[in-house]
Amino acid sequence: MKKLFFVFTTVMLIASSLRAQEAVEESKASAREPVGISIGVDYYSHYLWRGTRFFGDDGAFIPALSWDVMGSGLTLGMTMELSASYFFEGFQAKPKKYYFSGDGIPYKKQLKLIREGYLNHSLDFGADYSYTIPEAVTIGISVWYYWYFNNPGARELARPVYTEANTGYMLRSRPVDLSFQTTALTLGIDAVPFINPAISIAHDWYTAEKLAGDFYVQLSIGHDFEVTKEVTVGIGTAAGYYYYRTGEATRFYISYDAATGAFSPERDRSPLIKGVSDITTRIELAFTKGPISLNGGFFWVAVPAKSWYKGDTVHRYYAKVGASCSI
Repeated sequence: MKKLFFVFTTVMLIASSLRAQEAVEESKASAREPVGISIGVDYYSHYLWRGTRFFGDDGAFIPALSWDVMGSGLTLGMTMELSASYFFEGFQAKPKKYYFSGDGIPYKKQLKLIREGYLNHSLDFGADYSYTIPEAVTIGISVWYYWYFNNPGARELARPVYTEANTGYMLRSRPVDLSFQTTALTLGIDAVPFINPAISIAHDWYTAEKLAGDFYVQLSIGHDFEVTKEVTVGIGTAAGYYYYRTGEATRFYISYDAATGAFSPERDRSPLIKGVSDITTRIELAFTKGPISLNGGFFWVAVPAKSWYKGDTVHRYYAKVGASCSI
């Protein structure tokens, strides 16, 4: 009996020791597992959005923060879009202190701020979710809100609105807030691995203006080549079709009824703009060492639809560089 008790006790001690060692190893492994948080910043020599020079001729800094929620496929993110001229000219807070390039008004502070960049600064919040059926498809859905925080007080974006007063109809300015929400659904065909074809459909809703109906459909192919363990080179092409009928779709005017002699405020819509807004070819280089990643790339954008290039050049080029850190 004593021998049996001794053997049993010895086995239990060994098992307990092994379990304790496994717990230590699991603890060390979990300590090494990434949290899923990534922070970084990219610089674009020219900032194009769906083929359009969204910041005029200005570049842009885009800092970003994201969290991959415990490998669930859900990623929460936040970004900012700041024009390069604003970044280099000292982060002035009020537009009246600026010298806007091209308007010829000599303010005391001769800051060379590009107006389109300043007006379109944004703070963006969003969530992305993806689900993969191995060797078949990857399905993704994303919801983002783009808040253009300079819009509400910007006289440069004011629309004419007519109101009745004692002396008749008077013109006043109402700022235009172009903040919008976009929802996108993406389908990647993993069954064709080398060129990785994908289609994405986005719907835009301009929240402040209560206007909806814009759609953007993009087809893309591309592949990332692993040069070394740390270096990858990516190439690809994407084409987008933009159905655009909001944003600047409303104009206000005064109508006159000759029969009654009455004036009344009315509003009208601009013509619908649609067509292939951009075909983008890219080549990108990424270097990753541990938690640090550096990237750069060159992009050639062709704007085939005449309604989109509007007298501007059809072919547009820009470069980007960036860095990020993941923990």
